[in-house]
Amino acid sequence: MATLHGTIVDSATNEPIDAKVHVLDSTGKFKSPASAIQKIGPGTPFFFSDGEFSVDVGRGRTDILVERGTEYRPRRVVVETPAA
Repeated sequence: MATLHGTIVDSATNEPIDAKVHVLDSTGKFKSPASAIQKIGPGTPFFFSDGEFSVDVGRGRTDILVERGTEYRPRRVVVETPAA
């Protein structure tokens, strides 16, 4: 197990911003911080972030999608967590 720490910032101001975040671990399972507010219902699961988050993920590939309104482009990042 590894802990992924993320910070979401506005590229113009370099200040943290709120966003919705979708994290899939190497098994394809949705992951979120225990204390995060999560979207309920059908569709893509996500949690709300105030600009910083930490989530436990397994070793291997982790897919992260960050979205915030139509004035921002979605950002997809793939992270590889090495084996212990």
